Amino acid sequence: MKSEDVSKYVLRDPSSGIYRYYRRVPTEVSHLDKRAHVKKSLKTKNHKDALERAESVHKASEAFWRALLEGKSAVGAVEEYDAAVRAAQSMGFTYKPVGEVSQIDIAELERRFKIAEQNFDISRTIADGVLGTAPEPRPHISDVWKLYTHHKEAGRTGMSPNQLAETSK
Repeated sequence: MKSEDVSKYVLRDPSSGIYRYYRRVPTEVSHLDKRAHVKKSLKTKNHKDALERAESVHKASEAFWRALLEGKSAVGAVEEYDAAVRAAQSMGFTYKPVGEVSQIDIAELERRFKIAEQNFDISRTIADGVLGTAPEPRPHISDVWKLYTHHKEAGRTGMSPNQLAETSK
């Protein structure tokens, strides 16, 4: 899948004025991802903020589809956990550990179970992400630097050039 302009997937709801990310699932992964569309509220009425938020949803969806095409859920504990979090986001949920999932209202719990059931044979990562059953990673001390740099870069997502310059000082 090629890199695309995210702005074409950002649509404004005419009744509420809130922007949402709306994209058709690419045909090359439609046999692996049974959803017809990816729909995710960006929870803002500001177009600039919506574009910034859509970027992370777009990246998560692309990474998820790439992993499906490669026939793998994830490699390594940290990557597996990250993949489950991205899978939950791409399905329209916030990743929550299983203890928190058990405390949510019954309607959302039913939605999560339905999506997990539909995707269990396709990708265990989707089921783990939606139900919160992905094992939390226990990284080795040798992975600390890699995790630190990954975490630091994640904190810079959506920053303007001026903000990036400020954090580099």
